[in-house]
Amino acid sequence: MEGREISENHYSELREYIFGSDFNSKRKTAALFKITSKNKVIDYFDLHSDIVSNSVNVMSYDLTHTLGNFIHEIGISKNIEGTRKLANAGDFIISRLRSYLKEFAVVQENTDKQVFSTEYLVYRPNTKYISANTLLAFCLTKEVQTILNCSQYGTEHPRFYEFVFNELPLPDFLFEINDRINNLFLKAHAKRKYSQSLYKEAEELLIETLGLKDFQPSNEGNNIKTLKESFLKTGRLDAEYYQIKYEEKLQIIKKYANGYGTLQQKCNLKDNNFTPKDEHEYKYIELADIGKSGNVTGCTIEIGQHLPSRARRKVNVGDVIVSSIEGSLGSCALITQEYNNAICSTGFYVINSEEINSETLLVLFKSKLMQELLKQNCSGTILTAINKTEFQNLLIPIIDICVQTEIADLIKQSFALRKESENLLQEAKEMVEKEIENRII
Repeated sequence: MEGREISENHYSELREYIFGSDFNSKRKTAALFKITSKNKVIDYFDLHSDIVSNSVNVMSYDLTHTLGNFIHEIGISKNIEGTRKLANAGDFIISRLRSYLKEFAVVQENTDKQVFSTEYLVYRPNTKYISANTLLAFCLTKEVQTILNCSQYGTEHPRFYEFVFNELPLPDFLFEINDRINNLFLKAHAKRKYSQSLYKEAEELLIETLGLKDFQPSNEGNNIKTLKESFLKTGRLDAEYYQIKYEEKLQIIKKYANGYGTLQQKCNLKDNNFTPKDEHEYKYIELADIGKSGNVTGCTIEIGQHLPSRARRKVNVGDVIVSSIEGSLGSCALITQEYNNAICSTGFYVINSEEINSETLLVLFKSKLMQELLKQNCSGTILTAINKTEFQNLLIPIIDICVQTEIADLIKQSFALRKESENLLQEAKEMVEKEIENRII
């Protein structure tokens, strides 16, 4: 037993016959000791389980949408089937699954109903003394993260026990700094909102430049091709590939006044494998780390020998990464200084260009125009994706240099504001952590 941790617990102290070693571990006990309080989450927040079934016109979120960067921003308006939990603005939501990914958020104002996977717990403040913002900042601390991680059960899809969060202590200092944290969140939200508006402005500028502002796609469902025009030319027999909407998109590019070319002609594709050194530490970017506005929201920091085998693409400042997987094609991001020399998954293509600046390249590949063409060229059965040849043969418009400059300025401002927003929220988290440490001293 040398080197192993041993915890002793009386049978009477066991909750619901939980015998897991992590659940009763010393590190969990130590974390609970640091935040000891008579106040519990369930005393100040009501747990809501309002269910919505087969609804339309909702903002629907599921566990593929990482919410850990304090503010959720990925919404999908769609019809939903099955059941979802309904949440209101101001609610705190937290996923019981994979708590180490920090999948939680404060629900923001929205005109549509906002629904979430039933794996989320929805907590609504029932007093004015502590807000969902303060609860969120508290949950990001290492103490709370330790408690939740040690409270998980199951193997394939571990989740924490609901009563653990209900009974989570809320130290007195949280009530004292509640207003200060709310002010930081308000400022952060304002900067994030302005950042998103600047990105949208860049998108609209690109759309207008390409003549897509008033474009109406054809509703024609049939497209007749000869064998010579289809299979013998493309090697494809799937009907989806030959839909008229794709031909219309290609014509837009071919008619663009400033010209066009294939991706292979106009961009550099960085597809050489990089082998991480076993003992060297790296930042690793995967699909779950990509935000809605083309930003990297976070990464895994790990030594080379512990990285997955798909961690084989090295990225640098100015590179644009584009997901190759259908269903995640919109996961494109611009690599900033913070992620210079990081490694990304082989599920991304890594590109840059001497003719198109990185910011414009990002907005272009996230545009509906290029997203449609990426989707058209996907193939496969088990894992549908766009292969290297099809990717390099994509046609891309060479955006006018003056427009490129405008887009670059807007995106740089957008990213700067987003960073300021993140810094404010980090400040809120550190404020809570400092108070926890002061209690110990």
